[in-house]
Amino acid sequence: MTKVEHLDLKDITRPGARCTISIGKNQSRVKWITCGLLDISSPDDYGRRTVAARMGRGATDVEEDSAWAFSFDVIALEFESMWNGDASYKAYIAIPHSDWDYDSFKVPLPGHDPFEGSETCTRCSEPHPIVQKYVPDSNIELYKRLAGQYVYITVNPHEEG
Repeated sequence: MTKVEHLDLKDITRPGARCTISIGKNQSRVKWITCGLLDISSPDDYGRRTVAARMGRGATDVEEDSAWAFSFDVIALEFESMWNGDASYKAYIAIPHSDWDYDSFKVPLPGHDPFEGSETCTRCSEPHPIVQKYVPDSNIELYKRLAGQYVYITVNPHEEG
C-alpha cells in the first residue's frame, strides 16, 4: 500500500462540490486529496488527461489568470459507478516518458499555503488575492512514488467543497 499524507484543500479550492482523490486499489485505498470543484481535461493524443482544481476566493496570478491549487496527469480514466449522486472514476497516475512529465506533477506539500505573501488586487471591481505562483512547484519525489498507481476520484455534488 502506498502511503501519502492527506491534503485537505477544501478551503483553498472553489466550492460547489466535494471531490475526494484516493490512491491504491480496492480496500487498500488511501485518501490523498480532498478539494472543491475539480476539472478533468479531454484526453490528449496519448490518452493523458489533466486532473486539476482551481483556487477559490477569486485567486489569480499577477497576469489575472486563475490560479491552480494542484494539477497532475492520469491515463486510462474510466467511469466506475454512481451511487446516490456520487460519481466515481478510476485511472492511473500517468507514467513519465520525458523530463517534461516530471514538471507537470504540480501537487503541493502538506501545509502549503498559496495565499501566504499574496497581495490584494484593487484594479478589478471585486478585490481578490493575487498569489505568487500560478501553480504549485513540481513535486518530483511524490510523482516518482505515485506514477502508475491507481487513482480513484469521487465527486459528491451534495457537499460543498
